[in-house]
Amino acid sequence: LAGTAHLPPSVDQAARIVSYRSLSVVPIRVHVVLSASDYLADWRRERRVVAMASTGFLLLYGAGLVLVLRNLAATRRARQRTDLLASAFQRSAESLVLTDADYVIVEVNPAFERISGYTAAEVVGRNGRFLRAERSALLEQTDMGRVLRTEGRWTGEVWNRGKDGREYPLWLTISAAHDDAGQLVHYICSSTDITEHKRVADRLAVSYHALHAISQGVVITDAQENITEVNAAFCQITGYLEADILGRNCRFLQGPDTDRTEVAAMRLAIAG
Repeated sequence: LAGTAHLPPSVDQAARIVSYRSLSVVPIRVHVVLSASDYLADWRRERRVVAMASTGFLLLYGAGLVLVLRNLAATRRARQRTDLLASAFQRSAESLVLTDADYVIVEVNPAFERISGYTAAEVVGRNGRFLRAERSALLEQTDMGRVLRTEGRWTGEVWNRGKDGREYPLWLTISAAHDDAGQLVHYICSSTDITEHKRVADRLAVSYHALHAISQGVVITDAQENITEVNAAFCQITGYLEADILGRNCRFLQGPDTDRTEVAAMRLAIAG
């Protein structure tokens, strides 16, 4: 027979717990009486240890959870930034070429494919110099290479050869990219096809030379009749220097004997 019982407080007002057990081998019953505080001391101590351990675990778990959430947020932001940069690379109207430090092509965008006629699969892994037309080969070996080595950036006009053999002019910017240790890792090449621009410039040059080659005096004005261009013959005829009249209203050239009615009719006819 064994058991545990709670005794009511005695004179000292201390609650006690008694445990008893009867021994079967001898007719003896053993009683152990302890105060409730002593009896429950180990249990309370174990409860405190468990509570402290649980609190520590919860704190560590919470801190770990915060770190995980922060890492997830940072990863999400990095992925969003990478996606944004990739989208800008693919959608850029400029031809973009990414090479390694030895000019071996790593990536190109659709604008490059459209301008050059090459697909990405045909150029990735090849040295970018194969795209240069012969007239630009010397430039790349001299001025371009020197400026890139000293300044890390070069801008200027080059000529490339497309897949169909056509040579075309580009306005090219090459920027060197370095890692955190300062080691050169990539070149970023952005370019614009300036074929049409050069065609217009050539036409303007021809017109300019033709304008100054004729013997008749010519004055060109804007819509407000301010002088924008004159030829050499005009300067010879009038005695004015080009710098003296550019930007002035052409009406100052009219003398006192000018037929105002005829001039008004001429303006009306020009206006259409």
